[in-house]
Amino acid sequence: MDLVVTILSSAGVSALVIWLSKAWISERLKNAIKNEYDQKLESHKAQLKAANDIELEKLRSSLNILAAERQIEYSKLYEKRADAITEVYGLLNDVYTWIQEYTKVFVPAGDLPIEERRRKASEAYNKYIAVYHQKRIFIPAKTADCIDALNNSFRQVFYDFFYGVDQKPKGEGNSDKWIEIFEKMNGPILKSMSDLENDFRSLLGEKEHINTEANA
Repeated sequence: MDLVVTILSSAGVSALVIWLSKAWISERLKNAIKNEYDQKLESHKAQLKAANDIELEKLRSSLNILAAERQIEYSKLYEKRADAITEVYGLLNDVYTWIQEYTKVFVPAGDLPIEERRRKASEAYNKYIAVYHQKRIFIPAKTADCIDALNNSFRQVFYDFFYGVDQKPKGEGNSDKWIEIFEKMNGPILKSMSDLENDFRSLLGEKEHINTEANA
């Protein structure tokens, strides 16, 4: 019996030792695998972060380049628009000046004859139209519509005056038409010119000037 007990005890101890050894080895393997997995995971995360940082930097660089290119394009467009506005408004103002000269009611002694003033007005308008048709693309559509309306008004005034006053013999009832044209030139058309000038100033960035005038 003692031998049996000893054998059984030894067997139990051996089994326990074997089980503990297996458990220890298993735990060590699990820890080793976990550590290796954690290391690989951290390494993978670091690689992903590094790759992501590189891509973000590339994207940021590309966006900066794109923004710089767009800024250059906008600057060029602004310059072209500014040149177009300056040239168109200067010529348009000449048209207004010469049509006003052509249609004025009081003509002082020594002034240009009406034929010469008519020719000057016609030349100013034709010169302006030739440039405006080339530069219109650089002017915002809303502003271009206002200019087109002014063009129609100038043509109407010119022809009304030519046929209703200039080509009529004096004393044939043209005074009412003359006064009507004079009032139109110095009323609605003058206001349209002023509004257009403010619009041009706004397009060129002079917001402070516009706001000051609006509050005056």
